[in-house]
Amino acid sequence: MKFSAPTGTQRRWFGVVARYVDGNNHYVLALRNSHSLVLSRRVNGQLTTLGSHAVNVVPGRDYVIRLDAFGDQLRAYLDGRLLFER
Repeated sequence: MKFSAPTGTQRRWFGVVARYVDGNNHYVLALRNSHSLVLSRRVNGQLTTLGSHAVNVVPGRDYVIRLDAFGDQLRAYLDGRLLFER
């Protein structure tokens, strides 16, 4: 995925979802133009950040994010590099 340059105070992100039950119950790994990769969990609508990693997000650059969900393990990758697991 590629970020375009933000205008004004726009917040941009893209992500992947795992263990999706519905809009109120799932995990999301999101790369944000606020220079972070964030893993969060939503349970019954309540959002909790499980981990984050600082990333120098550059507009126009391609990024590959991946979220592995095996058993009770979650692993977050950016451009093929494991950044954190839970």
